[in-house]
Amino acid sequence: MKKLFTNSVLVKAQSNEVKRILLDPMSLIKWNPVIAEITKIDDKTFAIHRDVEALNKDEVISISPVENQIIYSSTSGRLEYQLIFSLIEENLFTSIKEVFYTSDETKLPMVLLKPIAKNAFNSNLIQLKEIIEQLN
Repeated sequence: MKKLFTNSVLVKAQSNEVKRILLDPMSLIKWNPVIAEITKIDDKTFAIHRDVEALNKDEVISISPVENQIIYSSTSGRLEYQLIFSLIEENLFTSIKEVFYTSDETKLPMVLLKPIAKNAFNSNLIQLKEIIEQLN
């Protein structure tokens, strides 16, 4: 896997609240507005469908917690990737850092797609922050 970009945000919430939302795939619709449908395959794997054109209009994502990280792995679609969320709690806040990795075998022009993807994922991260802070 090759690192493509990093985004980060500071959320006024404890890390266990952030983890709860990141581990709940059904909450993705709330903070990723282009997702139209999520179907559970098993406890850790979900099919995602978007009604709009996207690199992965349809994909299968698995979600794994590892210590202070939540890992989203996409193993289908035109772009296979991992999105790793690292959480660091600081008093009443949690720092969320997301790092996006692509498969080494991708044939897509990632140099051209990188700024578009970084911006889209950053917008989703900001939306995630707003959703979490509304709940607290």
